[in-house]
Amino acid sequence: MQNSIVTLKNVNKFIGVQHESIQILRNVDLDIDKGEFIVIMGENPNRRVLLNIVSASETQSSGEVMLFNRPLKSLSSWDKDLLRNYKIGVVNKNGDFFYNLTVYENLLMALDIERDLGYDEKKKTIEDILDKLNLKWKKSDFAYALTKEEQKRLSLARALIKNPEILLIDNAAQELKPEEEECIATLLKSISKEGKAIVIFSKNERVVRYADKLYKLDTNGELNRYF
Repeated sequence: MQNSIVTLKNVNKFIGVQHESIQILRNVDLDIDKGEFIVIMGENPNRRVLLNIVSASETQSSGEVMLFNRPLKSLSSWDKDLLRNYKIGVVNKNGDFFYNLTVYENLLMALDIERDLGYDEKKKTIEDILDKLNLKWKKSDFAYALTKEEQKRLSLARALIKNPEILLIDNAAQELKPEEEECIATLLKSISKEGKAIVIFSKNERVVRYADKLYKLDTNGELNRYF
């Protein structure tokens, strides 16, 4: 499919624990297209393993995984790094920022130096993402001084600043108040309408109403689509 970013077909994943093989993913099928807002409900470790496979951080035990029309198992470590640097953005549940740096410094650190941006271009890129994430008035504040919701926005900003085609988010609304969850979910929905694929791996049912597709990853490793 022309708009397809990620495709999983009959994917299985086994891990070894104390000389035993445990199946984490079982015959998983998943398609992620441009502009989709997808919610995948489930518990760890199953949810995290699936996120890692979609982000090219782990490989499947069997089945087919296609990332940007390329088989995952054919990718070198360098290829995977390039995907994560330029095409795949990941926001982890514990935050992806430096507490002892300001918001602006965090975004400056996140810009890929290989792009060789000049000072003015870097500044404009940062100012644009600060506007989008409603953090412009916080740019001189240290990350540790931000609220939980502002820290989540900062994590999103660091992932989005390199303009990835897909954004994978682990537990987007963790430790947020309901009104803060609403702000984050609304923001992510608007980003998906710009053509980016948004995939939220969560156990919070309040984000479900924003989804174009809803999946449930069961404890036995099966992924079932609800709509």
